[in-house]
Amino acid sequence: MADEPAAAEPEAGPEPGRERGRVKWFDAEKGYGFLVRPTGEDLFVHHSEVEGEASDLGPGGEVEYVVGRNDRGPNARSVRLMQ
Repeated sequence: MADEPAAAEPEAGPEPGRERGRVKWFDAEKGYGFLVRPTGEDLFVHHSEVEGEASDLGPGGEVEYVVGRNDRGPNARSVRLMQ
């Protein structure tokens, strides 16, 4: 029917509750790095929060994640590299 909403395109935007940003840098040997949020702020990312191979996170790579917080401040959780 014409009134039914069209299926969302994969590149339409992040899933609800998630945010998209880019990898600033990631050191696979140290196991951590930083992402750049859409606001321009840096966001810490630990290898244990990366879904898939953390070593695939290269500078400028687009990622989707949930913003979490610990005692040191905000961090990225459930990080997925966008294809």
